[in-house]
Amino acid sequence: MEGLAASPLRVPHEYLTRSEGVPSAMAMQHKIANAARVLKGKVKEAAGRATRSPRLVIEGKLDQGAGRLRQAGENIRDSGRDIFRP
Repeated sequence: MEGLAASPLRVPHEYLTRSEGVPSAMAMQHKIANAARVLKGKVKEAAGRATRSPRLVIEGKLDQGAGRLRQAGENIRDSGRDIFRP
């Protein structure tokens, strides 16, 4: 608060950054897309099991893995933003 008294027109950067734990709109969009990919993989896998199609089962598992991998990447990116925020 001492910085505010010295310069009343200058707002500290802590008040200008996004709140901790609240993802940006783009990050939220990516998280939704990744969750949709995992869900698509589960549906494909279930359809493959129902039709006894090993190719569809494998594609479903691959989609799930890709979605989870992207989710992990987003989580790492979010953690990096919180650590290295100016």
